Amino acid sequence: MSHKNPQKKGNAPEASPYQNATNMDYKDTTSPAGNITLEDLNADFDAHTSDKPKKPRKRAGKPAFPLDVLPPSLKLFIEEAQKVYGVHPDFMGPAILYAAAVAVGKTYVLEMKREYYEPAMFWFAFIANSGTNKSGALKQAFRPISKWQKETYEKYLREKSEYDAIKDTPKKERVKEPGPKPVWEQRFTGDATPEALGVMMLNNRAGISIKKDELKGWIDNFDRYSKGSEQEEKLEIWSFGDYIVNRLGREPIHVHNAFMCVAGTIQESVLEGMGKEGRNENGFIPRFLFSWPDIQEMPKWNDIEMPEGLTDQYEQGINNLLHLEYEADKMLNIVRFTTEAKQRYQKYVNDYLAPLYNETGEERLQEVYSKFRVHAARLALILQMLWHAFEDSPRDKVELETMERAVKLAGFFQSQAERVYKRINEASPVDRLTDYKRKIYEALPEEFDKADGVKIADQNGMAKRTFGLFLAEHTQPAPGKPKLFEQPKKRGNYFKIY
Repeated sequence: MSHKNPQKKGNAPEASPYQNATNMDYKDTTSPAGNITLEDLNADFDAHTSDKPKKPRKRAGKPAFPLDVLPPSLKLFIEEAQKVYGVHPDFMGPAILYAAAVAVGKTYVLEMKREYYEPAMFWFAFIANSGTNKSGALKQAFRPISKWQKETYEKYLREKSEYDAIKDTPKKERVKEPGPKPVWEQRFTGDATPEALGVMMLNNRAGISIKKDELKGWIDNFDRYSKGSEQEEKLEIWSFGDYIVNRLGREPIHVHNAFMCVAGTIQESVLEGMGKEGRNENGFIPRFLFSWPDIQEMPKWNDIEMPEGLTDQYEQGINNLLHLEYEADKMLNIVRFTTEAKQRYQKYVNDYLAPLYNETGEERLQEVYSKFRVHAARLALILQMLWHAFEDSPRDKVELETMERAVKLAGFFQSQAERVYKRINEASPVDRLTDYKRKIYEALPEEFDKADGVKIADQNGMAKRTFGLFLAEHTQPAPGKPKLFEQPKKRGNYFKIY
């Protein structure tokens, strides 16, 4: 299958801490060549933007996600989504990767070695507190797939109605036989039992995905049907292994090369819960790609709209991926590295990841680094497919430029994974405070009386009453709250514990 892009028209970012480590030198251009530019969209901006500032507004949390790894129109889409919806680019970028991965499914896989393939399968976790519109990224990025799935469901209902009508007609009166029972071509669900998940995979050759507003709910439901096995089954799926379900009195299910993407949000306060039930030891957490912006704010409401031309182009690009087909009777469409791209991947693994792994000596952190051999390959595949869908790049090979982009993108996700690792394995109760409260705690001396504490808090923007509550809840904390202060004598001085 081939297609042309239907709407084609004719300041360097701050250096990241991982750019030098991965031996790359990237330059952004002020006017990248691509399908769409601001000039092309002026009509849309004039029609839909009633409060466009003359100068770019400063937004909390400059993106750490390297936008320049994406096609130019996607970079523009992310920038406008931040302006219109207040969606942080560090959420929107991964959300687009997720939507693209769900659209591609396992129709195309990257050949690593003979008979060893990696699909564009990802588990994404967006970390943020309530009110920061972390779910908005998934909603906006997933809109074309939601629309497509609604259409496939309506088609399924029509076909099933016709099938049932024929089946209910006596054989002597039938004009035609009913044929195979219709199945719903479905790409995503909120959650499913192990049996239902297997059936969905059998019915949908491209695979299935889990999209949850709160990942905690998905994780907490593990083993509700079979103690100890469901979590291991999920790990096997991530590895592109076979998914087998055997239940007494039911037909067995066997899915070869099972495919399941996952994406959802999780609040900082419950992040440690991901490591419970052995998940911090069995490689579950390192299978996720995390995004955790440093600065997050509740977005302000405005009456700006997304430019229609930009939205249409995004939808068309994702639809291009949704309609990828298998060639002839192949079980998998194979994508291969160019010679230069394979050498770049090998250099990344051997000269960068291996030394990190060998030098850390910490088993859980080693697990993080080892998984990036897989993450980087899968990121290269999905980036190649995105550049194919939006810029007509080849879809049968990963090019050197794509591999360079994948290494850069892997660097972003690695920095996020290291941060999550520290939070789960090394963080003290002080590290788990909000930035605001941690600032107050760190400004206090080792020993202080309440009056001095009130002054210090006031100098750092915390009201007297709020500081009093802060002291009380962390001196004699309720269950689940950390104890940060000791007060040996009644009405005496306070001592910091950390």
